[in-house]
Amino acid sequence: MPSKVDPDAIEQAWGYQADPFTMQVARIAAMVESEGYCKWSRVEEICKFAIKMGFRKVGIATCISFVDLSRVFSAILESHGLEVASVACKNGGIPKEEIGLKDEEKIRPGTYEAICNPIAQARNWLNPRAASST
Repeated sequence: MPSKVDPDAIEQAWGYQADPFTMQVARIAAMVESEGYCKWSRVEEICKFAIKMGFRKVGIATCISFVDLSRVFSAILESHGLEVASVACKNGGIPKEEIGLKDEEKIRPGTYEAICNPIAQARNWLNPRAASST
């Protein structure tokens, strides 16, 4: 167990709990867990958590393979009064050649393939106006 192997890391991580927002997240998450344990789906838990936190907008970052499921998830969140902003994994993608991949090392040699760019995805989700101006 990490707490027995590296108690300093555990103590340092606990230090982050001093932040009031982090404490609120932990408290609300524990409340939602207590209220819905083995009764609610994870989707229901997310909805309850977001509402109890007072969130009005929720972001979904999804693999392009799960876009259909993300649409369903988005509709559920919206049915609970939440606004949804979503981004697919290939948003801001970087050509695989730029990270040194050879054409024959790609899934489909001879075609364009991008790696996911989670930094651009988060940035675009947080500030969509900035993303559209670049």
